[in-house]
Amino acid sequence: MEYVGNRGGIPLSNATQTNAGSATTDAVYEMPNHVFRFVGLRGLIIVNFNAAVTTAQGVTISVNNSTLPLTSNNDEAVTALTAGIHILLFDKPSNKLQLIV
Repeated sequence: MEYVGNRGGIPLSNATQTNAGSATTDAVYEMPNHVFRFVGLRGLIIVNFNAAVTTAQGVTISVNNSTLPLTSNNDEAVTALTAGIHILLFDKPSNKLQLIV
């Protein structure tokens, strides 16, 4: 079993919605540059989403002009999201962001 840990604790970041999305477009959230710097290859991050998504094709997180889709723990696209604090798993080798809570 591989150990997964965060250097320096679990980081907290804010995500600002830049596109609310629809049934045919992704909702987009912008996060600060270098938000994953202290996570390592894999780790947890707490994100405070400023706005909810009620219906979208998917949810995309934009950081440093790169985008990552937000998926559920079974790799399905997240199509609705409540505003507030959520726990995400960042997996750099797989280039994934998974919604945990």
